[in-house]
Amino acid sequence: MKFLGIDYGLKRIGLATTDPLGIIASPYGVIENKGEERNITAIKNLCDELKIGKIVMGLPLNMNGTESEMSARVREFKNALEVAVNLEVILIDERLTSRLAENTLKEKYGRDYEAVKERVDSVSASVILQTYIH
Repeated sequence: MKFLGIDYGLKRIGLATTDPLGIIASPYGVIENKGEERNITAIKNLCDELKIGKIVMGLPLNMNGTESEMSARVREFKNALEVAVNLEVILIDERLTSRLAENTLKEKYGRDYEAVKERVDSVSASVILQTYIH
């Protein structure tokens, strides 16, 4: 089964996919956050095109494990997405995934801030997805 990973953000939504066997997660890209309806339509189209069987979405928690205002937004989006795409959407703790993604990209691109910035959301989505499948 092929999975889609999502790192939901207020400006951008990072995406990652797995291989058809669901073993390896890879960054896929980002979509600009243009409101719930447009975001869901874009993700639904992607799920149809890539034949996605399950979605894994990062749940942003505070460092002490409590939920934040952003956690509530992610849960709302998850519920609407689940209905629209008719697929299970699993939430997993995403604490420190963005930091891990940034550090990985900085190792590769050094001080090229633009290269890091444009890739961090999709790499974060792949970290979320890889965490779930392993």
